[in-house]
Amino acid sequence: MNRQQDRQLMVSQKGLVLADQIVISGSAFATNLLLARGLGLAEYGQFSAVILAQLFLLSVQQAVGSGIYQVTWPGLWVVVQKPYTNGLFWLQAVGLTVLLSVCAAIYALLPTGFIPFTSQFLVPAALATGLFLFQDFLRKTLLVQQRAGQAMLIDGLTNGSQLVLLLAFQLTENLSLLTALWIIGLTFLPSVILGIIWLKPGAFRWAHCQLVWQKHRDQGGWMLLSAITQWLAGNFFIVAAGWSLGAAALGALRLAQYIFGLLNVGLQALESYVVPRAAQLAQTPKKLMAYLRSVLLKSLIGLLPILILLTLAAEPILTLAGGSDYRAFGYVMYGLSAVYVLVLSGFPIRIILRVRLLNRHYFAGYALATGFSLATASWLITRYGLSGVLTGLFFTQAILISYWLLILHRNGLFTWKSFTLFSVRPIRPE
Repeated sequence: MNRQQDRQLMVSQKGLVLADQIVISGSAFATNLLLARGLGLAEYGQFSAVILAQLFLLSVQQAVGSGIYQVTWPGLWVVVQKPYTNGLFWLQAVGLTVLLSVCAAIYALLPTGFIPFTSQFLVPAALATGLFLFQDFLRKTLLVQQRAGQAMLIDGLTNGSQLVLLLAFQLTENLSLLTALWIIGLTFLPSVILGIIWLKPGAFRWAHCQLVWQKHRDQGGWMLLSAITQWLAGNFFIVAAGWSLGAAALGALRLAQYIFGLLNVGLQALESYVVPRAAQLAQTPKKLMAYLRSVLLKSLIGLLPILILLTLAAEPILTLAGGSDYRAFGYVMYGLSAVYVLVLSGFPIRIILRVRLLNRHYFAGYALATGFSLATASWLITRYGLSGVLTGLFFTQAILISYWLLILHRNGLFTWKSFTLFSVRPIRPE
């Protein structure tokens, strides 16, 4: 294969990866809007609790498994790639089986009133979670192997059939929480089977698992700690709200987060564009600062009007998305707007940390934010309810950004004068 063919392959792969991400993000957004309206506040809150558990386990899986695979597999000899993939496949299968078995045992041993879910709810929730995690592993493995078309097909198969079935049950007024969980779980099954067929894992071999252990043992512990800390910093107040305030409050909060999640899609796309260009300027701080000022200014121009719209039309938007039951929670949109102003303002700061390889301080910032969340969540939620949750999310983000700014200042990479939007003529993105 010549250089031109290599370039064409990479371009097509990038397009397919982007299309795959659009399928996943769009389907998740549509599914949550459909369920928020179809299930009502309380049941949608219980569904959101399942999603939070899935996202936590996904961050763990990414840290110790697929995340390391993404950076290790391309650098291996071809003869080693297949055994390495097989070993990770079987460890993934065994790990998920053990995890679900342990969860079932814990559920069986705990007092009846300790966990507010019935076994009837637990079975489809566990099935959906296990198959979701395995399907995500398969799609990321295919993406790493530059088989993005196959990854997009299994994602399209699951998400398309999931949306069609959920919509059909809602139109016939037969949609319930249990029905939704069974549909979501079972629609992962065809894509998991198809992904396994395409991946063609070999028979279980202990030597392959040992190979994975050799490749992952040095990075896995640190990445797991970082993933858990980062997840807790962003989600502990959400989990605590569901536990303390009930499913209805959690449902309202999660629906509002999904609406704001559209901004996240834009920020993620912007970050994938900005980071490589910022990395090229990492050794010339003045040019880096000027470039990031330009990015910040343009992102503010693009996203602030959306934030203003979400704030001014909070109640109608929330009601349109979920129904009249959500109207009373319009103030949640106000609080999240303030949080996202901080997120947007901290975007260039996070980029500087990444391109200057200040990863230890990147983790330390999340550790501080997690400590604040663990220390204050109970008091804020008990005293102020859902408003306390929003306050906690705001200060968590503020602590994170403040610490990162302090580190950049100590390293001579940041002064307020050097980072004001108009102090130096901005450099246009290349």
